[in-house]
Amino acid sequence: MLTLALSASGCNPFRRKKTPPATPPPPAVQKPAAAPTAPPPAPEPHVKPPVHTPEPEPPPDTRTVRLPEPAPPPAKRPKPQAQPSPAPPEPAPPAPPPPELGQMLSPQEQQHYIRLTEDALARARGLLGKLEARRLGPEQKAAYDRIVVFIRQAEQLRARDLVQAASLAQRAAVLAADLAASVR
Repeated sequence: MLTLALSASGCNPFRRKKTPPATPPPPAVQKPAAAPTAPPPAPEPHVKPPVHTPEPEPPPDTRTVRLPEPAPPPAKRPKPQAQPSPAPPEPAPPAPPPPELGQMLSPQEQQHYIRLTEDALARARGLLGKLEARRLGPEQKAAYDRIVVFIRQAEQLRARDLVQAASLAQRAAVLAADLAASVR
């Protein structure tokens, strides 16, 4: 009984009804004024009424083509009256270089950092001079090279940033003292 019910077309929930694919409505086109057409004939009462399908619309009248209206001409600007040409402007002087960022130090502080840098660099160079004749291991050679880099950086920064130069020189001196102690 169940199979009979499922096989029947009206009772099968798994069977889809076949529906014709939806056709998009025709584009709306303005009809030119034409003679009225005859109304469709009335269906006979005993005959099933036919399915209404939209009639294809006649093509638009192609005899008259309307072009878009041309854009209005641009408004004319009045020409300026001839004036005596002004002297060409003088080129602006080149802008001064931007100020370098750094600490503002008083003359006493500048002298202090200069002295501190020179003392630390002298100590680091003196210790490195003593270590040049010695045989250094790989770790000691890496420390030696690092000290040389710190000395070069301190010398380069001396003209621009005294505080940073003094810091690098002191690092080089401390590392040189540690390296000299490890070699003895």
